[in-house]
Amino acid sequence: MKLVTLYALIFLIVFLVLYVFQYLLKRRKDELGLAKSFVFITRKYNLSMNKKRVRTLSMIIILTNTFIISVPMFIVLVGNINYFFAMFISLVICIILIIVMYNLIGYILKKKGW
Repeated sequence: MKLVTLYALIFLIVFLVLYVFQYLLKRRKDELGLAKSFVFITRKYNLSMNKKRVRTLSMIIILTNTFIISVPMFIVLVGNINYFFAMFISLVICIILIIVMYNLIGYILKKKGW
């Protein structure tokens, strides 16, 4: 139970930081659809976007990025491993999660008819 609360706390902190910097500030400046992950998903899967879909996809990307960042952080904090090995493991996990999650999002949205 202690590990679940630790992961939930890490997830919440990372989510709040990403929400403020990637959603609220960019929404204020009308820069929501300019993130590289957003462009990658929309171009690769040829998704049609309107204002509401841009906001929805931005929130989905923020949740996905939170998951991608919080998993390696949790593993490094919980695991009792060497610093350099932890950096290597985190890098590998991040790359794998980015590729899998972004393609999964694009595939699901394409199936939904976006």
